[in-house]
Amino acid sequence: MLACADLADFDPYLHGELDFGHLRSIALHLAGCPGCRARLAGRRPVADAVPIDYLVAHIHDETDPAAKRFLQAHLPWCEPCRDELVRLGQADADLVKGLSQYRLPKRFRQNVMARWKPHRRNKTDGATTGLAGMLNRAEAGNVFSFQQLLERFKAFAHLSAFLATGDFRVAGAVAAEAMASGFPSLPATAGTVDFLRWIDEKTEVAARARGEDDPDAAGLSRFADSRKLRRHRAILGVVREMRAEWRMPFLLRYVERWRYGEIAALLGMEREAVRRVLSEAVRFAADRLAGVTGDAPERIDAGANNG
Repeated sequence: MLACADLADFDPYLHGELDFGHLRSIALHLAGCPGCRARLAGRRPVADAVPIDYLVAHIHDETDPAAKRFLQAHLPWCEPCRDELVRLGQADADLVKGLSQYRLPKRFRQNVMARWKPHRRNKTDGATTGLAGMLNRAEAGNVFSFQQLLERFKAFAHLSAFLATGDFRVAGAVAAEAMASGFPSLPATAGTVDFLRWIDEKTEVAARARGEDDPDAAGLSRFADSRKLRRHRAILGVVREMRAEWRMPFLLRYVERWRYGEIAALLGMEREAVRRVLSEAVRFAADRLAGVTGDAPERIDAGANNG
């Protein structure tokens, strides 16, 4: 059991430089020691003791057992951290309510399959395996390979189309055009990053062809300027304002409701990197939504999910 003398230097604790075992031991001591809590509060804001990604992962139910034990020991006595958890939790609830309605409809897959016209170049697989081999088979007309690609990348195509158009109303149709337009011939060494770059380029081309590439026309003109819809407009504005590297993980989480591991697998990221990105994005959203009045709508117009 830690003694007060063991906590002469709080800096490693405040800077998150300790492993979870030490963090939990200190948190347990602080829970029962008002004197050490007072000394800690005098050094820096106590909320700094918990990294923001621990709190956001806790809200998302993505914490590992060690992190859960630390938070269970820390939160009961730390009011600033509890307040921050409530603030981030409210922002998370608003984001879920505002963005999950734009999830791809079930008919999206049928729409893409109806438009698909394979090149049928009589290609052969040869020794090509993995994603490049699947692309070659799909481009040659293999329906099963095309369906696999569609299922794996349709969410990314949809969200790329939204980022290109700024409007969820047309993003589904733009994504369908991009996915059905035929795949590039990639070398055997090609990977997911190459294909994601191709999808980005295709959605931009499809958006320009539809005249939907004006980011300032974000598709919000259909909303009346009412108090009820003001917060929803702010939520869509948050996506446009946040850093580019946050947007896709953020949208996969809040539009498609993906778990951290699924996002990491698609985007080729480490799970911890996904956790850090989402924590910063959620804090950014909470800051931007603070003070915005009005409730998010139960439902936007029926055309919002068309595609």
